[in-house]
Amino acid sequence: MTHTQKIIKVGNSLAVTIPSPLVKTLGLKAKDSVLVVQKDAESITYKFLSKSSHFLNGFYQTTSLIIL
Repeated sequence: MTHTQKIIKVGNSLAVTIPSPLVKTLGLKAKDSVLVVQKDAESITYKFLSKSSHFLNGFYQTTSLIIL
């Protein structure tokens, strides 16, 4: 699944919206936590820590989305 999204301004920050098909596929909800990890100068990995995720052995099961 490939989507091209625009960067938008939200207050003093920038944001990228998540397309509806990805929201549904990943089971994301408003106010879910997202861990953002910069891999290098050109890519970011998002790890979605949804409230509906399973808590297993002290860690939340996560879903990752890699942005290149």
